[in-house]
Formats: sequence, structure tokens, C-alpha cells
Amino acid sequence: MKRKLAILLIVAVVLIIALFSCGGRGILYLNPIKGVPQASIDWVDFVKLKNNQYTGLHNAIIADPALVTDEVVGEVKFKVGDVVTNASYRIQPGDAAYLDIGTKLYRVEGYDTTVLIAAIDERSINGYRLYVANDQRDPFKTSFSEGMKKNIEKIEWYSLEDGKAPLVVLDAARSNELVTLLQEGEPKLSSNNNNGYQQNYYKLYIFNGEPIAYSYTMLDNGLQVLFYGYDEPVVLDESIREWMNHFQAVH
Repeated sequence: MKRKLAILLIVAVVLIIALFSCGGRGILYLNPIKGVPQASIDWVDFVKLKNNQYTGLHNAIIADPALVTDEVVGEVKFKVGDVVTNASYRIQPGDAAYLDIGTKLYRVEGYDTTVLIAAIDERSINGYRLYVANDQRDPFKTSFSEGMKKNIEKIEWYSLEDGKAPLVVLDAARSNELVTLLQEGEPKLSSNNNNGYQQNYYKLYIFNGEPIAYSYTMLDNGLQVLFYGYDEPVVLDESIREWMNHFQAVH
């Protein structure tokens, strides 16, 4: 009997040590990648080809899908977001955070493949997700003010609830009317309390003849309409609601 009690005591001590070796969070589980403790990792949307690492360009779309060529420049070999929980894992060529294994990467007309590539993505507007090299991101950080220096051909206005089809496509004349309203916004915010109003988010994609169309966010919080295109959000004039009501009536 004493022998059994001793064994049980030893087992209990081992379990307690294992429990507290994880900071009190539970027993230590091992990650199959290099056998280290598991951790929750929020991976950036990346892909690596040879010596270049690229990050998803989520504030822009390809303006014309025909600009994505048939030339394959790489292929995803390993999807780290599925299995890698080791924060010290070293990214390898062919790795991607969220692109599926076998996804092909394509050259984009007008860009060197060391700068920009594209992957087919049915969920993205115009069917492609763009990836820009990490050391080439600065030219793609186009501010609203900078983008307005070029002639606007059209603006596509989307609701985030249904991001595949635009609420409306504005021609050049109407686009410039809208841009004037956006430029007149004032950097003044109301209280965060919107008294329970439904919040509606919109994306405005601005096409100005460039291969890439950049997007900017607009939020109707029930009290004010905010535009996110500058260093800080600006409050738009109430006349912007006439545009919204018109679109809702048409669609």
C-alpha cells in the first residue's frame, strides 16, 4: 500500500511540474515543427520566392485583370498558417501564410517580379491578390492627397457587406464631385458612443489610369460619416448622405 501511495505521489508531482512549466496555462504540448511549445501566431499575409519576401497589398487592386500575365514566377510549397506555431520558425522559399499549396504567382505587366506579383483570388475584386516586395512598399503607400493629383477616370463604391459587386460606378464627372466632398472633410470626431446606430463601412476604389487602383474607407456610424484617407479620419459634410440615399434607392 505504501509503495502504491509513493508512486501516486511521484506521478502527481510530475504533473504539477509539467503544469507550471507552461506558466500555469496547462500541460506542455509540442509543436510538430521543430518540437517547441505551441503559440498563437497572427501571420502577416506573406509569400516568399527565392530571396524575396512579399506582403499582401490590401489597400489596392489590379485595375485591369488583363495586366496579370500568364508568366508563372513561383508556386506556394508550404502554407505556414495551417501548421506552424513556432514563433522562431524561419521562413523558407515557397512558404506562404494563407495562400494554398500549389497556388501559382504571376508577373504583372509593367512591374519587375522583384517588386510586384499576383495570385488568383476569387474573393478579391477583379480576381487577383497583389503582393509587393517588403523592400519596395514605399511607392505603394499612396495617400489620398497624392492620388488626387492625377486625372480620375472612375470611382467604384463598395459596401463591405457585399464586397464583390459595387453599389455604383461613378463616371469621371461624378467621381470628381465626390472627391471634392472628400477633400472638404474636417478632422473632428464625435464621441465613440453612436447610441446603438448600425455602422456601415464602405470602400472607395479610385481609378486614375494607373495599373493599380487604391482603396479608401468610409464609415457611416449613424451620427457622422467619416473618411479614412489622411493621417487621421475626417468628418464629411452631411450632403454625403444624399449620395448614400441615392445609391440605396437605385440598388
